[in-house]
Order: sequence, then structure tokens, then C-alpha cells
Amino acid sequence: MAKTAKGKSQPDISPAELEESDAIPGSRPTQEEIEFRAYHIYLERGDNDGSPEDDWLQAERELSEAIE
Repeated sequence: MAKTAKGKSQPDISPAELEESDAIPGSRPTQEEIEFRAYHIYLERGDNDGSPEDDWLQAERELSEAIE
């Protein structure tokens, strides 16, 4: 994983790779996909009012719904 200026870890997967995922309908998102989305949720909300756990759960929920 790459480090950002604030020392946060950034997944080594590009947005294009995430969109081109060969997910099987009904399967669960991979840990790497969830991590990537959670990181972007963190960036979108900024460094306030939130937690990594909330970001992770939101990412997992969004990606699971997208696969269905």
C-alpha cells in the first residue's frame, strides 16, 4: 500500500481496476475493494466526524449492493 502525506495508507488498486472487477453476482466484495472504497469515503468526508469502522461498513454495504 502507498502512504499519503498524512501517513494514511492508500490501496494499490486503481479506480479502473475496481470498476473492471470480475465479481460474480452474489459474491462478496474483496477486502481490497472494500479498503479502496472506504479510503475514498474518508477522503470525501474529510478528516472530521467519522471513523474508519464506519467508513469500512459503508463501503462494504455499497459494494455488496452493487454486486447484487
